[in-house]
Amino acid sequence: MRLDGYIRVSQVRGREGASFISPAKQREQIERWAKLRDVEIAEWHTDLDESGAKKKRPELMRALSRVEDGATGGIVVAKLDRFARSLRHALEAIQRIHDAGGVFSSVVDAIDPASPWGKMQMNVMLSFAEFELDRYRENWWIAREDAVVNRGIHIASRTPTGYERREDRVLVPHPEFGPVIAEVFRRRANGASWRELCALLDERGVVGPYNGKRWSTRAVQHLLENRVYLGEARHGAFSNVEAHEALTDRSTWERAQSARAAPTARSDDPALLAGLLRCGGCRYVMKPDSQRLRSGEKVRLYRCRGDHAAERCEDRAAVLGTVIKPFVEELFFAHAGERTATAEERDARVDDLERELVDAEAQLRAYRDDTRIADVLGRERYVEGLKVRADAVDDATRSLAEAQTTAPRGVGRAEMTQLSPDPEVRDRQALLASFIDAVFLRSGKGLPIDRRALILWRGQAPDDLPTRGRRVPLEPFVWPVESPDDARVASA
Repeated sequence: MRLDGYIRVSQVRGREGASFISPAKQREQIERWAKLRDVEIAEWHTDLDESGAKKKRPELMRALSRVEDGATGGIVVAKLDRFARSLRHALEAIQRIHDAGGVFSSVVDAIDPASPWGKMQMNVMLSFAEFELDRYRENWWIAREDAVVNRGIHIASRTPTGYERREDRVLVPHPEFGPVIAEVFRRRANGASWRELCALLDERGVVGPYNGKRWSTRAVQHLLENRVYLGEARHGAFSNVEAHEALTDRSTWERAQSARAAPTARSDDPALLAGLLRCGGCRYVMKPDSQRLRSGEKVRLYRCRGDHAAERCEDRAAVLGTVIKPFVEELFFAHAGERTATAEERDARVDDLERELVDAEAQLRAYRDDTRIADVLGRERYVEGLKVRADAVDDATRSLAEAQTTAPRGVGRAEMTQLSPDPEVRDRQALLASFIDAVFLRSGKGLPIDRRALILWRGQAPDDLPTRGRRVPLEPFVWPVESPDDARVASA
């Protein structure tokens, strides 16, 4: 039999006496045991200054991995408390060894898998581990039910923005930030834009749950979707709709979910490239804006927002619409020729995914709200079923969001010659989007536009571009080619 030897000392410095079993002493005990039983110690693992209550220790994890990989037949220790001080952690690790087909031995505790007594001890320990796990789950279920339903505690690692916790852990409105959150709901219900709400939170100095002091659109969206602001506490299958003081009423909350920002005044130069033009310094979509010249004329401008959640773009790009629009149109016609583009009114896949999401949400509600199911299945199986259905809703939501991001905005079938100032902007944008994934723009004052702009045709854009609902690391776009002659069109 080939086993790995494991040695652990919690504190090495200056210790001595009977309570201190040195690494050398532990090794000597293991070697003597191995010699008597004709066991080969394949490899030694020593964790120094590592507490036995700590579940993950470097050398212990390496030893367990070797058992699971089949590199060794198991682990032997001088004494069980050298393996772990926590009974639950010890039993979990022994279970891993057992599941991998390995054996565990403790010299002083006489746990020897080669003897009938040792095998019985092992079985008793593993049975006890299963019992402990079941008891832990039962206690956790009861504790959550008591906390949420009976005491109105919002179980979360972070306190929701706008609240603080009393000594009994129940949420109460934050005296400074609570009124601001209530105002955010009112403004959104009345049509305020996401950017206006971000600016409001920034100006009032509202600190987010992760101590962030700058608010992004996505963070505000998550805030407004949280039912905690209706006074509800929820965790898994448990809910309490009157757990704490609400910061908004149900009517305002519902209107904030479906509200759309009030439309801005139409410009004589519509933002044709909105959603397509991206900053080369951070890869985020550039914001369509306007600028008034000295002559008083108002012109279209596209610029990088610069601030994205906690990160800032250090190489912001900006360009006038009168410069970038002719460049894109010229290459568009060169690429598309006289062909017609078909932008379907609705991608059939999007329709299917919408139906899947509706079905998944209906199944989750039916399962969650039927109290008889938990009585029939038992609490453990009920929670597992609830998680499966909640995961199905999350998967359907992500799939739908991804499909909506890439699906063409519908205008039906149209001729390429319709890319003129006459049709509606949305129709012209759909025609461009049916051929173009993105147009990247890098900074470079004085450089011609064909040295700064790069078109990525359908299928050429990277999969990891930041989109609505998906935050990715802020990093510059890598130009596929650097030759001025090729910089206008990306290679396939």
